[in-house]
Amino acid sequence: MTAARRPCKVLLMGESAARKEVPGSVSVSAMSGCTDAPFRKIARAAAPGALMFAEMIKARALVEGNRRTARMLASFPGDRPLGLQIVGADPGIVAKCAARLEALEPDVLEINAACPAGKVVRRSEGAGLMRDVEKAGRVIRAARENWRGSLSVKMRLGWEEGDGLGESLALICRDAGVDSITVHGRYAAGGYKQPVRADLVRRIAESVSIPVRANGGVFSASDALDLRRESGCRSIVLGRGAMGNPWLIGQIRAALDGAPAPSPPSDEEKFETFRKHIELVYDFYGPKGATGVARKVACWYSGWFKEAARLRRAFTKAKSMEDFLGCVGGCVGSTGEPLFVKGVPLHPFLKL
Repeated sequence: MTAARRPCKVLLMGESAARKEVPGSVSVSAMSGCTDAPFRKIARAAAPGALMFAEMIKARALVEGNRRTARMLASFPGDRPLGLQIVGADPGIVAKCAARLEALEPDVLEINAACPAGKVVRRSEGAGLMRDVEKAGRVIRAARENWRGSLSVKMRLGWEEGDGLGESLALICRDAGVDSITVHGRYAAGGYKQPVRADLVRRIAESVSIPVRANGGVFSASDALDLRRESGCRSIVLGRGAMGNPWLIGQIRAALDGAPAPSPPSDEEKFETFRKHIELVYDFYGPKGATGVARKVACWYSGWFKEAARLRRAFTKAKSMEDFLGCVGGCVGSTGEPLFVKGVPLHPFLKL
């Protein structure tokens, strides 16, 4: 049996803006179009007390008063500990954004230097900052000067293989007063197509004295244990593996902390979680804005069902909450119970 390890600590911001430490062996990364308030409400029911980030926020959009961006900051009672992640390349804009977000008292503020999406990189934001670490340093320092709480940076190994920019940016983060770093174990230029290089995450972690969390390629508790062992990081950041599988957060936390594994979700719990998530989406976005979001969410859960491919085709035609629930209602056996796969779901991202 693997000995329990002391979990990594995440710095939290209290009412006085003083940085406080609480345990946290697993957290959930900011993901655009995913970690909205409905997602976090479902995830917190499955894994209370885990640090979770809201969706990635465009710093400029927030400063300019974009309504959609402001809605992405929506929270609810019990939505703690909560992290907010911002993406931007203009130090002045990032400074203003950080100052405004302080009024919301999130527990962690994170600068994104990891998102590889083309529309983000073309603005020299997200993973685009990996191409110019000096500029990234100016952005990070601007945030640090206008943010009194816990500050994190999410980054990649570098822009392309062998450039050494990951270590360079980690040292800049350390010198700028950043409290922690999350390293996604792939290079920016390769998006998500490369294998995760935990050995290179370890190299970055060993180059600085501040806490480093490992991220990338985690779809099971065993994946998380492997990543921790190979990277040397004490804490893991979960991303796409949590889509449609909120129970994975608690399973990983138990594995990393050396605690008994939680009971796997029953078929009834899987169905009820799917139903509740779709209902929350419609409640949050309203009938006109929810359908596109619900279609995406429903496809995440489809991997739990034996008729996953048929369900995904049906979801593309659904136009209301009743349609989505009806699609699943048609996937039943003679007992009246949904037909689920055994074990873990066939996650669509496992093919990447």
